[in-house]
Amino acid sequence: MNAAIQSNPRSPYYFLHRADINMKLRNNEPALKDYEKACAMNVSWGCQRAQIVKQRVAEAQKSSSKML
Repeated sequence: MNAAIQSNPRSPYYFLHRADINMKLRNNEPALKDYEKACAMNVSWGCQRAQIVKQRVAEAQKSSSKML
């Protein structure tokens, strides 16, 4: 996927796919960055997914702070 992005960095769909892969791997920060890039390219799906990831990150931070 990285090679596809390098060859065509203006395609939001490569960023969306890489973000989806990172979400499955629970790599929230890289996923969020890619969703935000797709959102900046006017892909509403990327904007929606970015909001979901932000909520998950916030919930995870709340959970981890309660455990301490």
